[in-house]
Amino acid sequence: MQIQSQDISVVVQGPIYERLSERSNKPLTQWALESVRAHLPKAEIILSTWKGSDVKGLDYDVLVENDDPGQITGTVHSANLNRQIVSTSNGVKRASRPFCLKMRTDTGLSGAGFANFYGKFKKRLPEYALFEERLVTIDLFSRRPENVPFLYHPSDISQFGSTADMRRLWEIPLIKQGEPRYDEFAPENYVFLKALWRGGFVENPSEEQRFSLKSLRRSELFLINNYVIVDSKDYGIVLTSRLMNLDIVAGATYTHRDWLERYSRYCEEGRAYPKITTQLRSVLSEFIWNENPVKSFVRKMPMYSKVKGRLLKAALSLYESVNRKSATLR
Repeated sequence: MQIQSQDISVVVQGPIYERLSERSNKPLTQWALESVRAHLPKAEIILSTWKGSDVKGLDYDVLVENDDPGQITGTVHSANLNRQIVSTSNGVKRASRPFCLKMRTDTGLSGAGFANFYGKFKKRLPEYALFEERLVTIDLFSRRPENVPFLYHPSDISQFGSTADMRRLWEIPLIKQGEPRYDEFAPENYVFLKALWRGGFVENPSEEQRFSLKSLRRSELFLINNYVIVDSKDYGIVLTSRLMNLDIVAGATYTHRDWLERYSRYCEEGRAYPKITTQLRSVLSEFIWNENPVKSFVRKMPMYSKVKGRLLKAALSLYESVNRKSATLR
């Protein structure tokens, strides 16, 4: 599929950054917007920020000025989640082109590689397909749950897809302080799970976070069928050193190679982790995760959690090796 820059609306969302870019002597947001114009010269640029922000001298076509919903207290990961939902969803609503690229006001472009991956991988499992076509996103913060304890966690730094699908992802309710287990969501999995919930694919987003071998497989199936994960350089995004330094755990994220291996397994060959007996699954779930959210263990029993995480990884390695002999998806 050949996508031209005139086919794309670019939503650049977030606060206006005055500090200088690491790659120029210009303020960060100014540099970000100019990089979009340089690599997508005919795109519609939508700057979605906060009322009262100083936008003088910035290059955009549409300005969206949002009321700031404020921070969420009592959560480590999601303090600014509602801000991201408001600025992104209101920006995507204003998109007038068939395709939409979502970016942050502190990231730039080095190319348009993301468009080369859109529509490239045709095979999907319809029972896990929320979007009409897979969105394209980057490896940074696309978590591998066997190494970092988060399910349903595609990157939210930048995403590309049809405008209809981007609206399907971002037109979701704000998180409410005090709602059940609200403090256990990360922004990435809250957005994805709420979109799946609105689409009728999951009944209870909070419960979907409970770790077990079954939930890990479901998480991967939804991820692989709704996203293409691309290495950042091939995607064409320029990240600040601050962002890159936040995600330095080895094996913490899916690489494009990881994604391709799972695409081949799940979508082309129809294989998955082998089905194990209900009794064994129950024993493993109880022993490894005790049917409680992983983040509770991380907070309250860090050493015990590490041991359990290693046990899960060992179990998954065993199932992967058996899986080479194939098991039909159910």
